[in-house]
Amino acid sequence: MARLKKNIQTINNVLGALPTTFYHGRIGEPMTKEEMMNSIKIYNHSDEIKGKKFWELKGKTYLDCAFHGFYLTPCEALARKWALTKTPSDSKVYQILVFNIDKVKLSQLNGKTNIVPDSDWAKHIYRNRAKKVVENEYDFVYNFIADGSMSDIMPKIEAGFYDNNLKQFHVDILKRKYSPFIGDYYHQRRLKVNEIYSSCQLGDYKNYQMCICSNEALQCIELTDIIELPIDTPIPNDMSVDVHFEEYKRKVPVELSLKLLFNKN
Repeated sequence: MARLKKNIQTINNVLGALPTTFYHGRIGEPMTKEEMMNSIKIYNHSDEIKGKKFWELKGKTYLDCAFHGFYLTPCEALARKWALTKTPSDSKVYQILVFNIDKVKLSQLNGKTNIVPDSDWAKHIYRNRAKKVVENEYDFVYNFIADGSMSDIMPKIEAGFYDNNLKQFHVDILKRKYSPFIGDYYHQRRLKVNEIYSSCQLGDYKNYQMCICSNEALQCIELTDIIELPIDTPIPNDMSVDVHFEEYKRKVPVELSLKLLFNKN
């Protein structure tokens, strides 16, 4: 187990290096960059949202990373998928927000990084999804994304099925797409650094997310561009980042990947 933990830490250290550019996809009223930044609100405690309607929150509550936060992705293709969820009504439009990150300032804050979906990652995801937290614990969270598995698992979370069985939650959330990793994690524990990298598809930024979960962290991001998509953009059934947004995919920089692919541990 010690070797596996060391290999996971190696990956988190290397791939936890923040990219400069992040994206957010939305449907909403057209706004200028200044108006958009002024509209983003971070709530740090559950007491602050009592009585508010969901559209007043200006962020997402009780998702993977925090009690409340503003979610970004380093993959433009994923942001486009987030935006194209339904046809905009009335005067609303599709928008892709492009942010630059002040990595130096952000690194001075209290952040959590879990690029590898290990048990610590699963515990963090579960506590937030199960509403076990009432306030934001970190300024930002940069981690592996679990949203693609949640629709089937949320009813079990809400029923308390995993309250005393976090291991089963961890297995269930990963087994569909990442069974080689989760199988080895709880059994042989022999996966090398490059094997974990490959089995979890860590070279694809579509599997990463950033949650800004404090106003201090919010001051470290700058909205540099707003890309407006045509209203008549087609929305395919079972929309896929890989199939429908190929040209907008983003990957981990080659120099970071090479550090891991040729690692003998």
